[in-house]
Amino acid sequence: MPLLQLPNELLLSILTELDSERDINVFVRSNRHLYHNFNSYLYRHHVQHSRASALPWAALRGREGTCRKLLDEGANTAIENHNSSNAPLFLAVMSGHLDVVRLLLERDAVPNVKDETGRTPISWAAQNGHIAVVKLLLERGVGLDSEDEEGRTPLSWTAERGHESIVTLLLERGARPDSKTSLGHTPLYYASIQGSVPIINLLLERGADPDPKDIHHRTPLSLAAQNGHEKVVKLLLEHGADLDSRSLRGRTPLSLAAHFGHESIAKLLLDRGSDPNLANGFGQTPLSWAAQRGHISVIKLLREYGAAVDGVGTNGQTALSWAAQDGDLQMTRLLLEHGAAVDSQDQYRRTPLFIATLIARDDIVEALLEHGSSAMHTPTCADRTPLSIARDYNLTRIQQLLDKASGTHPETEIVKSTVSYDSDDAVIICDSCGIDLPPYDFYFHCSICNDGNWDVCCECHAHGALCADNHVLEKRAIRDGTSIRLFE
Repeated sequence: MPLLQLPNELLLSILTELDSERDINVFVRSNRHLYHNFNSYLYRHHVQHSRASALPWAALRGREGTCRKLLDEGANTAIENHNSSNAPLFLAVMSGHLDVVRLLLERDAVPNVKDETGRTPISWAAQNGHIAVVKLLLERGVGLDSEDEEGRTPLSWTAERGHESIVTLLLERGARPDSKTSLGHTPLYYASIQGSVPIINLLLERGADPDPKDIHHRTPLSLAAQNGHEKVVKLLLEHGADLDSRSLRGRTPLSLAAHFGHESIAKLLLDRGSDPNLANGFGQTPLSWAAQRGHISVIKLLREYGAAVDGVGTNGQTALSWAAQDGDLQMTRLLLEHGAAVDSQDQYRRTPLFIATLIARDDIVEALLEHGSSAMHTPTCADRTPLSIARDYNLTRIQQLLDKASGTHPETEIVKSTVSYDSDDAVIICDSCGIDLPPYDFYFHCSICNDGNWDVCCECHAHGALCADNHVLEKRAIRDGTSIRLFE
């Protein structure tokens, strides 16, 4: 007897004898008659034996028909039946599948449910720019200002992504424009980082504070200045943002603009009256930050507005000292032309001439000597001089320049000698004297200064080469090419 002539009851009995979902699928899809009469069995079997794993798959891809059939056969939308990141409602919301979201909500999916990070469906819809889904969720009465584990709201997420229409919608529905995360970040904070002028306008029009501080006392103005968003800087200033607000590290909007080379923003701030000589707790000024990054045009601008050229920064270094250390001849000449103190000393009593010698830059040494440097014999705290460094490292050209400038004769000059080591064995260089530290010798390390990369040899340490008084120096040694901490 042909298969299609069998009664449906008998065909169903045959189906129930098949254990493999794949076999059931092949059987049901053999022809239209079987599909029409037994497709529901395929979905029911899947729900009962595979925990409706196809539901998240269908929700992610917007297969509303497949979702409906699975739900009709008993699939559960509850988040506890899925990993939160794999819950059908979240997947449909993230992808913006409005019909699937509506279906799931009609089948009792919880609209205010939270995932493992505390985020709700509307938070994801807002972030991904799905305004139709946001509207649907709002109609279902979801929490407008629901906060995730970081304290971020849907408005915060969508403001960061620049979805103007959703920001407008949420604000019109009463979302708090000044909601703060655990780090003190507001929606305006995120919009300022991204440079979203329309979003910032919307937030300010709804009464957002133009000058909130996060836990580090950074403001939207400082973030906009750092990231080069001139229009945002101008807008925030027009709404009363503090021109010279300081972070906990003493950074001002001007210092950040100078540091990152945003000349037009620096000029805007200076035109509004920003103090070009305002220093942080380490004495670093906008000019010294610009010098560290080699932003010559910014330095020229700062000088036009009265910035001091010899501001002292980290470890007592001036802008000229930084220029020498970075090997920046053009910057060195510019600072010298603007009257920088040619023989300024940092806290280790190193001069720009010493530093230029240390990095073997004879062109910078020559420029310093041309501008009157007389520090050829000036000792550091470790009793090393530019001449001793030039001699010990066989820097012939520099030694000739120094000897000529000092009016001495190399054959009669007595210079303190230091121990020399095979550079192939050394992995650490003393930041005070520049000597290579040999294997199995010990030295001192600061994990704060110079971004956690400050080391000083035992000899310099004994001569007083220390960093900040409140910094703890670790005693370390080199073992098999690796730096290890020594415990005493």
